Order: sequence, then C-alpha cells, then structure tokens
Amino acid sequence: AASSAATEKTEQPELAPTAINAAVVLSTDEPRNFTVFSAYPNPAREGGVLYMNLAFVRGAEVSVDLLTLEGKSLGHLLDRDFGVGNYTLTLDLPTLTPGVYLLQVASENEGTWTKKLVIR
Repeated sequence: AASSAATEKTEQPELAPTAINAAVVLSTDEPRNFTVFSAYPNPAREGGVLYMNLAFVRGAEVSVDLLTLEGKSLGHLLDRDFGVGNYTLTLDLPTLTPGVYLLQVASENEGTWTKKLVIR
C-alpha cells in the first residue's frame, strides 16, 4: 500500500496558453537598445529647434536625419555616441518649406525609429 501511494500521480489541471505567454515563447527579438519618447514641437517652425527625449539601455552610436516623405535625405542633424541613461537633445532644423517630413533616428544594429514631422 505504501508503494502504491508513492507512485500515485495527482492530475494537474491543463492550462491554456495566454497570448502573452505565446508571445514570450515565440519571440526571439532582443529588446531595443534605445527608446524615443518624444520629438517636439510637432508641428515645428521652419529653421527652429526640435527637442527629442531618448533613453538608452546600453550605450550606442546614434544618427538623426531629416528626410522627405520619399526617403531623400535633407540633412544630417546628429551623429553621436550615447551612454546608458535618459537624454533630451536640442536639434537645429534647417530652413525648409512648410510641409511633412520624416525624422529618422538610427542606432547601430538596432534599426531605425521614424516619425512624421510637420514644418510650418
């Protein structure tokens, strides 16, 4: 009787996987090295200043470019190494005709972050 009690199995309820668990299991992406919290003011003034709030998990080299909606580069606004932490950048915008542009932030091996920027 003692041996049958030792080998007796208790049934565990089967849990249905949740969407969160499935995402964790299936995802092989590493977390992004940087986060862009905001770029303001948007709309910005022609020839004005743009502020960007960024946070870095690991140090990285970052470049910021201004592009047309077709992807043509209009100017390189920043190329700089950052350490871990939070930063507020002040970027001088070139004189442009009013319209919609793309602000592109790129980090080595981290891809890019792109936001529409309206110039008045």
